[in-house]
Amino acid sequence: MDKIVENGTWIVEKTTHLDALDIASGASVVAPEGKFVTMTVDGVGYPLEPGKYRGDIWLTVCDEFIRSSLRFGEETVSSFHAGVCVNDGKVLENSSVFPIVHRGEISDKETVHAKIESREWDFNGFYITGKSEYRIADTDIHLYGDGTDDFVGMGAAIAAAGESKVTIDNCNVKTEGIGRGTLFVGEHAEVTMNDCTFSTVSHVPTPEEMEAGAKLERMMEPP
Repeated sequence: MDKIVENGTWIVEKTTHLDALDIASGASVVAPEGKFVTMTVDGVGYPLEPGKYRGDIWLTVCDEFIRSSLRFGEETVSSFHAGVCVNDGKVLENSSVFPIVHRGEISDKETVHAKIESREWDFNGFYITGKSEYRIADTDIHLYGDGTDDFVGMGAAIAAAGESKVTIDNCNVKTEGIGRGTLFVGEHAEVTMNDCTFSTVSHVPTPEEMEAGAKLERMMEPP
């Protein structure tokens, strides 16, 4: 199926499969309130921006996963968007973007032999929380674009929180962007890594980026 969004806003009510998507300049594609939509093209995540897209296109509509965290001693509420979201030992299918977990074998206990690549800001490869014991093995994660709040793990390739215990075996993780973490461990989580490669690349913000970040009260450089 092909879809052309010439003007206005297209609200994607449910997960949709397309062969072609054209978004005109000034038009937008969004999810219903309380949801988020992630576009993957041939298994790679892209921001929903004006342009012409061709291939195996999925617009995956998911429930927002809301978490409350302490940030500098103050409560902050964040909405996480992840390829695999795990809470209390269960994969949350309604909050996980499975088309981006390329070739992966996903269960409530582990994800193996997967590849996750995204060019969308703030997208997490994995978000694991609650009383979960989870293993990620033989998996490559490559995330491009900025993360806007690394203090709560937003945009980290792998984020572990709550009382989760996570084992990461033979994984290659790379992030590219300002504030884009590879691994976040918060609250009482425990993470063990074996035979992994983690790397991150950033750049010096331009004056324009610094000004835009200041308006959002967003940290653009380390203290």
